[in-house]
Amino acid sequence: MPFDTVETSLDESGNAIVPATTEAPSILLIQPKDAPLIAYANMCTHSACPIIPDLEKEQIVCDPNCGHGSIYSLDGNVLVGPSMSPLFKFPVERADTELVITIQYGA
Repeated sequence: MPFDTVETSLDESGNAIVPATTEAPSILLIQPKDAPLIAYANMCTHSACPIIPDLEKEQIVCDPNCGHGSIYSLDGNVLVGPSMSPLFKFPVERADTELVITIQYGA
């Protein structure tokens, strides 16, 4: 199975945006307080707008430039619409000094 390797660094709050590749969407990595690292497709499920973590409020919001205002919990569930579906979440595993994110849509 082919896979892409992308280098990125976590910011001071433990978040990162992994750029899209030919095989995978852009990924938002977030590090909630006292919880494991989480990976989401970096787009809302309403109109594919970029999403932004707000760890102080423990939520993820759609980019304000999109104008629709969907808000998600840190576990990816919808708190405020118009989005009706949770964020696409991907498993994250640590392998030595690397993170492995498995991208799979559907079952």
